[in-house]
Amino acid sequence: MKALEQHITAKALGLLYRNGPRGREVLASAGFDKKKNEPFYRLIGGGIEFGETATRAVIREFNEELKADITVEKFHGWLENIFTYNGEQGHQLMAIFDVRFTNPALEQQDVFHVEEAYGKFEARWVSMDEVKAGRTRLYPAGMDKFY
Repeated sequence: MKALEQHITAKALGLLYRNGPRGREVLASAGFDKKKNEPFYRLIGGGIEFGETATRAVIREFNEELKADITVEKFHGWLENIFTYNGEQGHQLMAIFDVRFTNPALEQQDVFHVEEAYGKFEARWVSMDEVKAGRTRLYPAGMDKFY
């Protein structure tokens, strides 16, 4: 993976709960920070392209990453994320949305295999009870004000 860029990036991320709003599991992609030796999960989504709305970006990102269509149900607001990943500092502004699959049957799929330009990864349902108890890390930090 390339070094993180030294400027602020804009991202759009979706909170997709299994079993409806505020369900006990949220869909997130698995990651690993080699410098911290830390497994973690990150909400699905990605960069907002120039001239693209945040709403359109989260829809596009779910389609690209999961090959799934979503509807946006609610915009929560913006979250500022200053972080270190693999020893490199990053800075992001993230639009956070509640989203739903247009095909509810996809909620029954336990694992999604994703292939991006920077590599392959899995997305899976993460227990919010485990996140709240501190046993599972879910990024970006500060998400607790949205769930």
